[in-house]
Amino acid sequence: MAKSLGKLIQAFKNVTDPSQAVEILNEAQFDKLKKYPNEGMELIRLACTNFSRNKDVFQVLESPKYLNAYSGAAFSYYLQNLTYNKKTSMSPQFYALLEEKIVKMPPDKLSWKLVQNAFKIFGRYCIIPSFSYISKLEEVIINNSEQFSLAEYSVIVNFYANFRLLENPEHKNPDRFRKVMLTKKNFSQHDLEKESAMNSLIGLTKSLVFLKHLQDTDLWTNNFKMLAYVYPKCHHDYTPWRIYTDMSIFQIIDAHQTFAPENMGKYVEFLRKITAKCHYDPKNLKTQNLVSPLEISIKEIFKKYSLKYEFDKIISNYYIADYFLEPNIAIEIDGPRHFIRKYNDSSFKLLRGKAVYKTDLMSAKGYKVIRVPCFADDIEAYLINELKNIGVDVASSK
Repeated sequence: MAKSLGKLIQAFKNVTDPSQAVEILNEAQFDKLKKYPNEGMELIRLACTNFSRNKDVFQVLESPKYLNAYSGAAFSYYLQNLTYNKKTSMSPQFYALLEEKIVKMPPDKLSWKLVQNAFKIFGRYCIIPSFSYISKLEEVIINNSEQFSLAEYSVIVNFYANFRLLENPEHKNPDRFRKVMLTKKNFSQHDLEKESAMNSLIGLTKSLVFLKHLQDTDLWTNNFKMLAYVYPKCHHDYTPWRIYTDMSIFQIIDAHQTFAPENMGKYVEFLRKITAKCHYDPKNLKTQNLVSPLEISIKEIFKKYSLKYEFDKIISNYYIADYFLEPNIAIEIDGPRHFIRKYNDSSFKLLRGKAVYKTDLMSAKGYKVIRVPCFADDIEAYLINELKNIGVDVASSK
């Protein structure tokens, strides 16, 4: 006789062996998971938190039995647990089943909470969903745009910016999204008083910058007004968070000065209040001490061809070039996390919005930018060819 979910939960609490966890998860029956979602959620929570790095446990959790057992709030909770506890991306089969389920769901079953988690489960590992999936979720986003909290709004704009969705030819109506979403939003006083308000505002404004959405002066006047209100209230100890926030503010201002200088006069009052308590030191840009194998290879190539370079060079006061060759050549190294992937197409690699924006910005400032992808078949041949293409006289190797 099959055990009840309650008994399985009690048994699971004492389990430390992943193989036993898999056995208990397999023992749970689909009809009981569907009938008693609260108990099912507790079982999933225990599995996700206690075995977050175990692929066998997650293989069961990603199976059709668990994916299809839930709807509504329970389904949202299920996605949330998987998103935040698994340390790697989901299986291709899971993403395919998830897309199919979402696309078939009636619009009234797609709550905003579910939409958030349905986006995040792809976004966390830079996996781009199909546009049928995105379109289904986008309807909910647009129809609820006036109800978003600041944090929710920031999450959505960030997803669109990093996944470059508005420039994708498959997007049927990007102008509608811009018209509804990328306009002035009025958030409540309660929203702006939250402890998380500054993080959300910084995330939102940086995402709008990555989209190069800088000409809507009403939107930016409102954003800078909110920053001028929230920032002076923040805790101002010189912490890593403070360093990052100050750096982000100056980079946002620099983006406007680079791409839309004609509008700067409209923001002067707010920018003065924002920057009055900012303490910016370019040296704080250099935060990473780790050097990847690819970066070591690049250094060896420079040595081989007697090319003088600077590593982690601060340029234009607010940015780091991975490598810099005089007088104006910036070389950026793109590891796997710089790319968007498709779960069902291993050959698909699209540079993320943040990386594309940095290239555009440095180019606008007069730098010649070379990006070296980690998956290039021959890194040396790729880099030397790119250098020659921009006019560098590369001597034969010694």
